[in-house]
Amino acid sequence: MFRFTLLMSVLFVLSACVSAPTYKSARNISEPMFLSGTWQEGSNVTEPRPVESKYLLEEHGGTVVIESGAGLYLKAKVKEAPERELHMVIEYDNPSSPSSPLVNEQVFPVNAEGFVFSSPSVTQGLAGYHDYKVSVYIYKSRAKVALVDKLVQVVRSYVDTTTNKVFIKEGLMAR
Repeated sequence: MFRFTLLMSVLFVLSACVSAPTYKSARNISEPMFLSGTWQEGSNVTEPRPVESKYLLEEHGGTVVIESGAGLYLKAKVKEAPERELHMVIEYDNPSSPSSPLVNEQVFPVNAEGFVFSSPSVTQGLAGYHDYKVSVYIYKSRAKVALVDKLVQVVRSYVDTTTNKVFIKEGLMAR
């Protein structure tokens, strides 16, 4: 019994030494600040790994802070150029309304080298250290009948927008 009590005491002291992540208020940010939330060389090993599809290869994604708001972003390079112009629909998890993702659309030209996708509006309800999905659906045409490719990337948020202020995880550097 003494060993068990001693072990529990040691575990309690060790757990008290682990601090919760600290956040600072994001104020006066006039230029977009991209905070990567996908794994890259030298990154946190628990971050979501980059994915690829037939046409796209994820470079990095995460949260972007702009002035007094934040949203999700994804940077991808073209892995294979399409033979003809295609149409893309990009969906971003919407934590304040999970059944209603944020959506924007754009053309995939044949000469494109890469894309930076960004949620169409400020994303309320982002929680620090939570993972969110950015999904890119590529169709043959604007009619969105024939899906030809899909890329779904999970990104980690180091930004908190669960209140009326934007908070950024301390110690992060912008990309």
